[in-house]
Amino acid sequence: MIAVTGATGYLGSALVQYLLSRGHGVIALVRAGRAIEVPRHPRLRPVEYSLGQELPIEALKGCVAGVHAAYDFSPTNWAEIQRVNVDGSVTLLEQWRGAGMDRIIFVSSRSAVAAERSFYGRAKREIEEYCLSTGISVLRCGLVTSRGGRGLFGALERLVSRLPVIPLVGRGRQSLYLVRIEDFCEVTSYLMNRPAANAPIELAFSEPFTLREILSRIAMSQKARRIFVPVPIWVIRTALRILATAGAPLPFGEDNLDSLVAPGCPPDFAFLRAEHIAVQNPL
Repeated sequence: MIAVTGATGYLGSALVQYLLSRGHGVIALVRAGRAIEVPRHPRLRPVEYSLGQELPIEALKGCVAGVHAAYDFSPTNWAEIQRVNVDGSVTLLEQWRGAGMDRIIFVSSRSAVAAERSFYGRAKREIEEYCLSTGISVLRCGLVTSRGGRGLFGALERLVSRLPVIPLVGRGRQSLYLVRIEDFCEVTSYLMNRPAANAPIELAFSEPFTLREILSRIAMSQKARRIFVPVPIWVIRTALRILATAGAPLPFGEDNLDSLVAPGCPPDFAFLRAEHIAVQNPL
């Protein structure tokens, strides 16, 4: 059995389906009230669990591996983010290690490279440091793509579909590294059968794309003509704050914006090269 947190989230749900299709049994750890979103399957067992809470030890019966892909976006200040996401993750991973699970993978993000720019990146970086000190594999993913999907890429798709004029942060020249959700699932499964690396495993396509190029490709796929207008980041940040205060539904938040404009240094693909892992062009 393989435990997966965030099993109803963007990455977690895709991974659960992938593992089931390969014949694995899965324990899907989901927030209270979300078990109904987990598809029925004879090898799938949903268990209610939220970061920051204690996981019943009986929930791990039969587990030999685990993938921690959950992140709680509801806290907005650093103290609460640290309590729920950082401390909650450490407590969970300690419990997994104590239960004898010898293949554990933490799903991190390229945002961790520029941890000082966003709370999300800072939290991921702190969890990474714990994992690397305890022999847990860290999979640091680029922006994960899937057509009509969820996550930040899905939010960009919805933005392009709704707005005839697309605001570009600065001039949209930021370089971003992307990875298909199919490659994420395949590499995560592959890591369950090898020892943990002593450094974050960077997972993304080898060539970066600018934000403008990504949005242009999305518009082309939607057969939509869009006008791109450079806008200073402070203008977009202010607009997001005003809309958030008004309770308006947003395609992404201020923390997502910080992650987009501060992708950090280029990834080190040494692990992918050494393991002969080919990552497909995501666009």
